[in-house]
Amino acid sequence: VLFMDQSKFVTKMKLFFASLINKFYENGGFKSKRNLLFILCSFWAYYVFLRERGALPFKKSLSGKHVYLTGAGSGLGRHMALKLAKMGAKLTLSDINEQGLLETESLIKKEVTSHTPQVACTKLDVSHREDIKRSAEFARSKFGDVDVIINNAGIVQGRRLMDCSEDLMSKVLVVNMESHLWIIREFLPAMIRKNSGSIVSIASMAGIGGQPFMTDYSASKAGAIGMMDALRLELKRENHNVRCTTICPFYINTGMFDGVDTGSLYGFLDQDRVVDRIISSIRQEEEVVCLPWSMGPICFLTKGIFGTGIADYMVKLVIGWDTMANFRGRQDKNAIFQAKGKQ
Repeated sequence: VLFMDQSKFVTKMKLFFASLINKFYENGGFKSKRNLLFILCSFWAYYVFLRERGALPFKKSLSGKHVYLTGAGSGLGRHMALKLAKMGAKLTLSDINEQGLLETESLIKKEVTSHTPQVACTKLDVSHREDIKRSAEFARSKFGDVDVIINNAGIVQGRRLMDCSEDLMSKVLVVNMESHLWIIREFLPAMIRKNSGSIVSIASMAGIGGQPFMTDYSASKAGAIGMMDALRLELKRENHNVRCTTICPFYINTGMFDGVDTGSLYGFLDQDRVVDRIISSIRQEEEVVCLPWSMGPICFLTKGIFGTGIADYMVKLVIGWDTMANFRGRQDKNAIFQAKGKQ
């Protein structure tokens, strides 16, 4: 087909579609339920194809929008900040790792040459509520009301439940889930007043389907997913035009999950592609995004249809139960506070 003459190729395609249409009407046309189901599935597949590539026609611009991003000092957060800056967004970046935050700012100023990037940075420990309030005031003083919140900061222990540090276990829950509530509360009133805005939570596939050595982490991510579901319905009920987007990625190659064995079927996700998908989901106003997309149906359908016994076996077969057995994470003193790798 690749080396076929163009006119012959067009002729063959016309014959193919003509035979397809004839077959359609021979089997009952639009009166056939099977044909209608096929058409619906075809449209859905085409929609998914466009959506996964960020190619849907209805996309909003982020140029000039004020984006508040946590966990911007490294990894996924740094890549998101750079991409958003290139798109012309006004950025308030935060991270507990101040040195990493300054490096992100320096990278943006170096890489963004088409315009002067508008970036403000603030050191932030999202586990401290007063620190969140101070950071929110700083953001408003720099660029006014926030248009897009991206809750990205997170930490992980990667240990068996009984081996987890109690203090760090509490911190995992606060940083990965509870902090989202306090950050959203700081900016949501202005979004409701303007009847516009986007709230993004970088959650995890671990919040949908758990893994050994991730008990506290999975609990925190499941909490973030449930919180976003409830908030989305709450805003819809009150007719507020504020969009909620929950991102549920598999392991990402940011370095935070170094040592993880992802299994034979799913490898590490490329962080550049993940960032592109996150930004396209914001622009396309999507609500729940699983990365890769096929993991969502696998997790939901296997449990719902076959029960947990079969679902657990599928996890063992496809991913494995020992993915975190050799986990070591980032090997620096700020590793547990930096932007996620498996979200």
